[in-house]
Amino acid sequence: MIKKQIASGILFALSAVVYVLLEVLVGREYGAGGLGRFASTVSASQIVAVLAVGGVGLTLQAQGRNAIPPMSSERRSAILRMVWRVQWRAVGLGTIASAIALAIGESAAATSAMFAAFPAFALASLSRDLLRSQSKAASSFLFPYIAPASIALTYVALLESERGVISALLVFVIALWLCSALGLLSIAKETSPTPNYQPPPTSRVSPTVFVIVVSGVVLSSSDSIVARIALGLDEAGTVTAAIRVSSLVALGLAASNAFMAPAVADAKTAGEPERGVRRMVFRATVGCAAWAFPTSLILLAFPSILSDLFDFDSEGSATVLRVYTLTYLISAAAGPVAFVGVALGQHKAVATVTALAASGNILLSALLGWKLGGVGIAIATFVAVASSNGCLSVLLWKRWLPNVEGAGDQASDLR
Repeated sequence: MIKKQIASGILFALSAVVYVLLEVLVGREYGAGGLGRFASTVSASQIVAVLAVGGVGLTLQAQGRNAIPPMSSERRSAILRMVWRVQWRAVGLGTIASAIALAIGESAAATSAMFAAFPAFALASLSRDLLRSQSKAASSFLFPYIAPASIALTYVALLESERGVISALLVFVIALWLCSALGLLSIAKETSPTPNYQPPPTSRVSPTVFVIVVSGVVLSSSDSIVARIALGLDEAGTVTAAIRVSSLVALGLAASNAFMAPAVADAKTAGEPERGVRRMVFRATVGCAAWAFPTSLILLAFPSILSDLFDFDSEGSATVLRVYTLTYLISAAAGPVAFVGVALGQHKAVATVTALAASGNILLSALLGWKLGGVGIAIATFVAVASSNGCLSVLLWKRWLPNVEGAGDQASDLR
């Protein structure tokens, strides 16, 4: 488990570095406003992607290798059906979102790029979750993250600001769609070694899983959108830069999330005792904290790294970075609580907590952002993340793990 977490951590670190470099170049070449447009479009696309996937991804991860049939012909049919549904949903939702963007005064070029981004991010989300369900953590970072971001990074680095931020966004979107399709193809062509395959009890995504996924992405991606709407593109760029840099604190957590749900699900299927599951979760949590604490100390001590990297500064940017750093530190110290909770069949409790946190974050961001600017939005996210992770941590260690033997039948049936 530790080796798997370290390998996933290295791959996620690489993907995070590529994304940071991409947004650093976008910020340097197109300014805070250009970065705000780029990041808010990506954030909106991530939310639409989750709505299009409809919670299927988390269900797949919780079901582990049983998520799709082992034989290649059956796998191809199952994957194609998922892709077809997800892409049509993304197009439909993208049409509505694009119409709203045009109605509030967004340019036709920016709206077109946004519309193109929706199905690409939806396919990337499906590709990532299917790959993780099959215990292919490396591929889940390579295809939907590292490869497309590297292509867009190369494009921005070579052409600089000659063609504008919209062209850079379109290149990223095209690369994302193609690389995600390759990731799906890599598992559609193989035969899984899963012994004694049993179809999951239901292929229907429960409302609670859908709420968990939507709430999670809203909690992580809404800040840039709120800042763009309430404060303008420049402030959205500052908030995005702070989020991107401070997210380096949570590298270990993202690495654990890449494999913890399917690992716990597979352990329960194999009849792993409570002690073994507890040890697995504890080691993952320690790994998250071991990276988070020293990294956060560096960012808290040297917040000027934000303006040095992105070559722009705004009032309160150091404070914004510090608040987001503390936010990610709390999240990392709690460990992969939500993913483990779902894998143990406690999806209803996880859905309640994450939904309250996401809705509270949006309301607080709008209120505090209007009063305090980017600092207020960061404080709102800190409150939401701290409260949700604290609540889930208490539930996980005091109630769910001590009763893990009774969670086996619930873990794969997320109804």
